[in-house]
Amino acid sequence: MAWRIGLRDYDRAIRDYDEALRLKPNSADAFYNRGLAYASKGDSNRAIDDYSQALHLTPSDADALYHRGLAYAHTGDYVDAIRDYSHALNIKPTDANVLSVRGVAYTKEGDYDRAIQDFDQALLINPRFGFAFGKRSIAYARKGAYGRSISDWSRWLWLKYGFLGITIRLFIPVLTIGLGFWLKRFRQEVDAQ
Repeated sequence: MAWRIGLRDYDRAIRDYDEALRLKPNSADAFYNRGLAYASKGDSNRAIDDYSQALHLTPSDADALYHRGLAYAHTGDYVDAIRDYSHALNIKPTDANVLSVRGVAYTKEGDYDRAIQDFDQALLINPRFGFAFGKRSIAYARKGAYGRSISDWSRWLWLKYGFLGITIRLFIPVLTIGLGFWLKRFRQEVDAQ
C-alpha cells in the first residue's frame, strides 16, 4: 500500500488504507499512512484527521506529530503546527528537520528570535543543513539583520550549488548594475534625439 504513495497513486492508496481500516479499525499505521496519502494529494484537513486518529492510538509517535504539524502549516495554522513540532521534539530532541520547520512556523508568526534559535540548534546538529541556512537567512532579513542574512544566504548557495552558487550570487548583482547603467545611457540617448 505504501508503495502506491511512492507511485503517486494516492486515490488507490487511500482505498487500500480504507480497506485495511475496515479490517483492523485500530491500526495507527493505516491512519498515519492514509494521512500521508491525503497530504500528498493536498487534502491537509483529511490528513490532519488521520494523523490525529493515529496519535490517539499512539500518542508518542513523533513522525505523526511532525506530519500533522506540516499539515497544520499548510492550512496556515502555525500555532497548532508549532505545538505539534514541539511535542515531536520532546520525543526526538535532536531532529534537525523538525527544528527547522518549527523555525519556519515561528518566522511565519513573526517570532524571529525563536525561529533563529531553532535554526541555530538545527545547524548544531547538522552543520551542512542548507535548508536551515536558507530559512534562517529569511528570519534575519525580516528582523533587519541584513549582514547575517546575506551570510546565511551565501552559505545556503554554497551548500546547494557549490562554486556555481557563489558565481551566481556575484554575477546577478553585477548584471543588474550593468543593465541599470545601460538603460540610463539608452534613455539619455533617446532623450537627446
